[in-house]
Amino acid sequence: MQAIRTTSKMTAVLLAAVVTVSAAVSLKNWNDAPVVAADEAVKILAMGDSITDGYINGDNGYRKYFCYDLQQNGITNFDMVGAKNNWTNEATYNWNGTPITYDPAHSGYSGYAIQKIGSRQGLQETIFDTTYTNGDRSGNMLDAYEPDVIMLQIGTNDILDAQLTGIGDRLEELVDRILPYVSETGKVLYLASIPDIDVSVRYDWLGAYEWAIEGGVSYAEDPVTFTANVQKALDDYNTTVKNLVAKKQAEGANIQFSDINSVIDIAAGDLKDGVHPSEQGYAKMGQYWSTLLTETYFNGTVNPPVTTTTTTETTTTEITTVTTEVSVETTTTPQTTTTTKTQTTPSGSGSDVILTDVDFGIDIDISAYEEIASIDIVIQERPEYGMNGCVSFDGWNESTNFTLDDFDGTVLTVTPSKDYNTMTINKYYGDVTLQEVVIHLKGSAVTTDSTTETTVSTTETTTTATTEITEQTAETTTSTEETTTTDATTTTTTTVTTELGLLAGDINADGEVDLKDLVLLQKYLLHKEPLMAEQASCADLNGDNRLDVIDAILLRRLLLQEG
Repeated sequence: MQAIRTTSKMTAVLLAAVVTVSAAVSLKNWNDAPVVAADEAVKILAMGDSITDGYINGDNGYRKYFCYDLQQNGITNFDMVGAKNNWTNEATYNWNGTPITYDPAHSGYSGYAIQKIGSRQGLQETIFDTTYTNGDRSGNMLDAYEPDVIMLQIGTNDILDAQLTGIGDRLEELVDRILPYVSETGKVLYLASIPDIDVSVRYDWLGAYEWAIEGGVSYAEDPVTFTANVQKALDDYNTTVKNLVAKKQAEGANIQFSDINSVIDIAAGDLKDGVHPSEQGYAKMGQYWSTLLTETYFNGTVNPPVTTTTTTETTTTEITTVTTEVSVETTTTPQTTTTTKTQTTPSGSGSDVILTDVDFGIDIDISAYEEIASIDIVIQERPEYGMNGCVSFDGWNESTNFTLDDFDGTVLTVTPSKDYNTMTINKYYGDVTLQEVVIHLKGSAVTTDSTTETTVSTTETTTTATTEITEQTAETTTSTEETTTTDATTTTTTTVTTELGLLAGDINADGEVDLKDLVLLQKYLLHKEPLMAEQASCADLNGDNRLDVIDAILLRRLLLQEG
């Protein structure tokens, strides 16, 4: 019965949320869409140390922004759960004049490590070795609160203590104990990286917690080496987090990676005391978390695929073969060599290199360009509802966060501090298309010499070939039985057809109209996946020869009416 409950809940929530992410494509007042009631709210448990707890001003850290941003994405049927702040489902916060209403429940514990070490309390022991009561349920924390989504960020205090030996093993043991509680469809664990530490501000903490001994040098003696030691430990740990997620995914676990480290920029003032985020940093974290869950969990992309079985029976086929002959004769002229010279177009004192084969989230090769003055990132048009992201060089060796306010019209200009091999433009939120990247070079224009061997040939044919052209006359009787299983629930399909005789809404052409088609349309509207002409015809539910959020809303209504 539990599997049926969670599946029913995920179906209703997905129907409500999958459209709202893409609603900014063409509708301003997308909240006018009908509200879909889920059987139960999605229970979200934020777990971790003081960064989750909200250390600094006591106003619940990133979680208030997370709740607010989910609401802005049209996702309202969720319930924050946990052992702390659970006496109410509603708290308020004034964010620069904007009142935020949020659910403050959580399980973040200031000063806690992955497991108990010395005087540090451990999150693992707190979760599993304590008995909690929640309504008519009791047991360890996960038994008592039965979360659907777990957002786990832990490890900063292990780094502060220089407890590096076995840190990956401790994290994996904690994850292994959590995963059985998110094994059902509709449940997932998000495991997050941790923010960097500003060693220049927090060398006192680090020195007090044995880093001087572990690193072999104190900050006062050699701040460069001391800082490098701490940064390496942070980088190694975040790599461990990412690799652990990949390992557990390969084993079939419901787990996703959350790269919180990518959105916290020390230089931009995202840390308050060198360790804990400032309000600006917490706001970035909350928006990152809400966008991540909107685009994955509430978009149905973290669940195991449905199981489909198809049986087909075919009868009589007649085949007629026709043979033709083709003559071919071949002659080839000698090989020649040509030399080509390519020069960039000068612009000012230097030159511009325009790259058009670019997209968000892919590594762009800039290794051929030395002494870059600046780089322009050009989008096709400014999105109506804003955007944010990050430009990084050589992985995360240098990164710059951005929002739409940083763009001059449709152009964002960044200046790398040195030459790099790759640049990656990451977009976390916003309906926008990357048009081109313009690299402004210092000094004279770049000239590239290349020698190309070209074979020029004249061809006539003399070979005789036999080709079989098959004409098929078939009298076929097909009986197809298709069963879609998603934890004991069934999907009812529609029989409406388009002018081409195709099943309206059956975008993936599997013979049914279901949530998979809605997700496919969602990906198209977010520019993540193209549609063929036949698919577009099936998706154009209002017949206006364009695909937009109206079609997504109509498809959602169709599913609700048929379901």
